Amino acid sequence: MIRRFLQNFYGNFIEEQTRWIALVPILFGIGIGIYFALPFEPKYWVTLLIIEFLLFVFYLLRRNTALHLPLYGLLLITLGFANAQLHTIYQSRRIEMLSNTVTYISGRVVDVSQSTRGKTRYTLENAFDFDKPLKGRFRITSMTKDNDFEIGDCVETAAKLLEASPLPIKNSFDLSRKYFFDGLSATGYTLGDTFKIACPENMKTSDFLMEINAFRGKVAGRINKALPIDEAGIIDALLVGEKSYIPQQITDNYRNSGLAHFLAVSGLHLGTIAGLVFFLVRWLISLFPFLALRYDSKKIAAVFSILFAFMYLLISGAAIPAQRAFIMVSTVLVGVMFNRQAISLRMVSFAALMVLIISPAALVSVSFQMSFAAVTALVVFYEKFAQKISAWSYDRGFIMKAFYYLIGVVICDFVASLATSPFAIYHFQRLALYTSLGNLLAGPLIAFWVMPAILICLAVLPFGILIYPLKILAYGIWIMNYITAYVAALPYSVLYVHSLEFGGFLLIVCGAIWLCVWQKNWRYYGVIAIIAGCITMFGKPVPDAIISFDGNGVALRDQSGVMTLVPLGRANNWTREIWRQNFELKIPDKEEQKVLKNIFAGKENKPDWIDVSCDGNKNCTYKNALKFNADGAILLNGKPVSKKYGAYVYISGGKIYSEPMISPSCRPWKNCD
Repeated sequence: MIRRFLQNFYGNFIEEQTRWIALVPILFGIGIGIYFALPFEPKYWVTLLIIEFLLFVFYLLRRNTALHLPLYGLLLITLGFANAQLHTIYQSRRIEMLSNTVTYISGRVVDVSQSTRGKTRYTLENAFDFDKPLKGRFRITSMTKDNDFEIGDCVETAAKLLEASPLPIKNSFDLSRKYFFDGLSATGYTLGDTFKIACPENMKTSDFLMEINAFRGKVAGRINKALPIDEAGIIDALLVGEKSYIPQQITDNYRNSGLAHFLAVSGLHLGTIAGLVFFLVRWLISLFPFLALRYDSKKIAAVFSILFAFMYLLISGAAIPAQRAFIMVSTVLVGVMFNRQAISLRMVSFAALMVLIISPAALVSVSFQMSFAAVTALVVFYEKFAQKISAWSYDRGFIMKAFYYLIGVVICDFVASLATSPFAIYHFQRLALYTSLGNLLAGPLIAFWVMPAILICLAVLPFGILIYPLKILAYGIWIMNYITAYVAALPYSVLYVHSLEFGGFLLIVCGAIWLCVWQKNWRYYGVIAIIAGCITMFGKPVPDAIISFDGNGVALRDQSGVMTLVPLGRANNWTREIWRQNFELKIPDKEEQKVLKNIFAGKENKPDWIDVSCDGNKNCTYKNALKFNADGAILLNGKPVSKKYGAYVYISGGKIYSEPMISPSCRPWKNCD
């Protein structure tokens, strides 16, 4: 039976040779994933030795073609691993990780942004600590309001440099790794005024990327001065890729309505812009018969679309989703130029491989995972059902075509949402339930108003008349904001799911990849893995208590199941915000805070609300299992809980145990102590 299964498996694999190309970025990505999953930094000579060994084995078995395929697979995995390691070695020599120190730093401003608390942040390059040169970039938040420096200025200030704090949730994104691969040596804040100084004579005075950033900063400044903050913040994100000016409530509305993807320049934006340019150029050529009859208007339009998409990529800041989108859009348009099939899994595979080669750290970013999941699912759906969908709308009237367009929006949104939902649950512990409604309401507005207005804004940028198309764009954004606020306010707009572990997540992802890559019936084996991954969500309880990695933040689940922040210690604003987003954390109002303070002072008990009892010295016990006090001591069943790594505490079904929130590791981007 097993032999027959293996023969069947091998036969199906051989018959699907046209899909093997999709395995290249998958195997390459597995190697990258293994590298980042290691808790220690491997020796580079070991990686080199493995590659040489595989090449040697390949040479010995060069006539045994049956073993070539598995050897190719192992080699691709090893090359992905080596690529990530090489990027790490390169970054280690470009930057030096500085943290938890006070310094007098000077350097050139290469980027200006805004923190979540409205403070101006300056990214410095060519930095010095007095006369000592510093490697890498430094992002400093100004604590004063009288600074108005521009990109290209040289400044100096006294600053406190801080270590990148891990996100206060389990299986969270590694912020220190992101800073490392972004070239940031440290972040921090000023301890006093910042002063403008003369740039050293030997410092570069012209840098293409810096000039682009300076231009983006000027555009953002003009937008913020001309429009209200609610519309200006969204337009900043769409035009120049700067999302730090969006008010938190607006961001929450977009996230809870399922339209958060609209705020990041990606395939939707570059694809729509390129498509608009493509059809506009073809229409203009058709107005001149001597051009239309002599030249292929599609190929000319494809060239202009690529150039315009590249300009948008630069102006938007060239984030990972935008890079992926540009590669894919360019591949499609190059296919048009050479009369080849434009939309295919081969195109997605090529784009994924290019992104992973250029930036292997993108693999572990949420934007890469969700964007490629959505695009892959849509491409596979298009390959299977494109002809049927075209047949439905063929030779129909305007009303029916409009109806089919709306149906198409709903179907595409359902496919993309289904593909990205495991990533949303795993990374954010939440799922927007009215995504289809949000996209159905906003889809026509985006396609026929917002994106054409953005195209006009991009076209007039060099001529200094941005204000007029900005007004048109702002009205569209105002309607978008209203739609997201309406959808986000609907009952049960967000479902919180805290029980998807890495193993279950990996099963779902592997099953989905299997389902998308293959075309024969054996593809449905992937459904088994998806179902198995979903089942794991029902066997894991939600935490009853959360303790932040510094021990200052403690949240307890009350009798109604709501996670409540307790007034013991002081959880920083960042921790509170992340917990609010991922656990629907309740911040007590004034009356509840008063009651909680009395509980923790030992003056009263409210077991019907929250099962906590305290004595007069703020020594507290939660559910007769977890003990903690104002000094930061935390005991579970009489055993201390590590504050350094934080903890999830489970007290249910007779089982009492804890799990560390942060996994200890020693990597170039993370201290070992």
